[in-house]
Parts: sequence; structure tokens; C-alpha cells
Amino acid sequence: LQGAGTLEALNNVAKYANATRATVDLRQVDGHLTFAVTDTGIGMAAGWPSTGGGLGTSIVQALAEIGEHTSELQSL
Repeated sequence: LQGAGTLEALNNVAKYANATRATVDLRQVDGHLTFAVTDTGIGMAAGWPSTGGGLGTSIVQALAEIGEHTSELQSL
């Protein structure tokens, strides 16, 4: 399921970020696999996703919960 979450995060970058580059960082930390997707895109509006979010980020969160994982979304 983490692979599906990674693919959905990259799909969101491709659709909405207007990015010229995206990077996926996979790591094993204390027996847990973690991934981070970063990009050079435009970011999200202040207060997002609490302002409603989107289907793609909801899918990432749902996939994490199904697999008893966590997800975190940041826009810098």
C-alpha cells in the first residue's frame, strides 16, 4: 500500500504542482519503511489541506490508514 501512496503523491505533483523536478526518498528507519516526495512546484495555499483538501491527498491518507501507517503533508 505504501507504493500506491507514493504513486498517488507523484500523480498529485504531476497534476497540480507545476514542478520541474520531483524526488522520492525511501528509507528504512527503526524497522519501518518511510517515503517522502518532494518537488520544485508551486506549493499549496496557506491553511491547506484544512481548507478542504483534495481527493488525491485523501487517497494517500486512506491508503496509509488501511496499512496502519501514518501520513504527513507539508508545504514549504
